Amino acid sequence: MGPNESYAVGRWTGPTRHGSYSGFNLPAQAWVPTVVQVVLAGYVTGPLQNESLRVTLDTPGGSYGPLTLRAARANEHVGAAAAGSWVIDFSSFYAFSAGALQGVVDVDIKLMSQGPDSGHELHLDAVGLNVRLEDPNELFDLWLGDDASALDGAASYLQGIAGPLDLGDTDCPGDICFLRVRDGAGVARTLSVLLLPGGATFRVGFVDGREDAPVDEDLSLVNAPATAPADGVSLVRVEVTPCDGSGIPLGEGVILRLDPASLGPAETVGGFTHQGDGSFVIELKSAGIGDAMLLVEADGVTLSQAPVVSFVAP
Repeated sequence: MGPNESYAVGRWTGPTRHGSYSGFNLPAQAWVPTVVQVVLAGYVTGPLQNESLRVTLDTPGGSYGPLTLRAARANEHVGAAAAGSWVIDFSSFYAFSAGALQGVVDVDIKLMSQGPDSGHELHLDAVGLNVRLEDPNELFDLWLGDDASALDGAASYLQGIAGPLDLGDTDCPGDICFLRVRDGAGVARTLSVLLLPGGATFRVGFVDGREDAPVDEDLSLVNAPATAPADGVSLVRVEVTPCDGSGIPLGEGVILRLDPASLGPAETVGGFTHQGDGSFVIELKSAGIGDAMLLVEADGVTLSQAPVVSFVAP
């Protein structure tokens, strides 16, 4: 595996069940980690059944996790020919304060089993840490016009905005309106445009790295099926729509998290993805029977709706 043909071998019995990987040294920063992911590159030598990986992030300020990579996800990469990467997204479960990852960070991996050992191994080629830092005091500029190709050469329409904003149809110069939001470094931010009730106002949401959106815990929506097969393959779609006090979706830029302790046998597949209409989707799957309660936090606000998905025998 890899250019140097060097890799770690983990077994679910004996002394090779536990590994700690260091060398991640993040510089001193007053910025906030908004994306924190551990990436494991490798494969398992055969399909797991009762086994799992437990991953913990150890920092100078404390530990985060453990998060569990269960057999259903580990089996996405069985055999050397199917080697690939597993992403464990800590930022989908934990809030990281400014400086939380400053200094030496370790990734701790422990192989766990809740039944007979299938005899297969974990071959791990690389361990990576993906971190995105955001300036909590960042200000943004908005460009607006009827010609997308001319936006870069034009003066910004609004300067020094700090978060999502509502504009009227009179702000647009024509029937078609193109928008762009840039940060202080001139980098375009992912944005959404939602038409508000009445059709004369639209909401521009964008990734701002802040957790200060006016989220209403009672009017925000969390939707998921009541039951799902516990076959380790079927994906369960969970849809979250953060809304303000008027029940209107807030759009792009809201940071969402799930409570990992309430997911029971289920695990997430990837992170939250904005659908462009104010709703965010995350997928779950489970190979074990049991209930997963969806306790969702949106920009630091715990949402009132907490549906339960019951994973049943297929």
